Amino acid sequence: MPALSLRSGHAHHYTMNLPDKSLLNLRDVGAVIDRSSRTVLRLIHDHLLKAHQLRGRWVVTPENLDLFLKKLPSNF
Repeated sequence: MPALSLRSGHAHHYTMNLPDKSLLNLRDVGAVIDRSSRTVLRLIHDHLLKAHQLRGRWVVTPENLDLFLKKLPSNF
């Protein structure tokens, strides 16, 4: 699995390095936002993070994660 790195700057500015990875699982997303897989699932169920089920597993595109991060509240 390719390495997932996170660099945070001012006021929750996140950038991702996701080489050759077109879909992210809950653990990948959790690593980026520094939250558990369970919290990521809650965000999906609350319609705050757009995701799809693929063979029974939730996956998020890097584009949808980027949209979520741009709308991320400052107190998250």
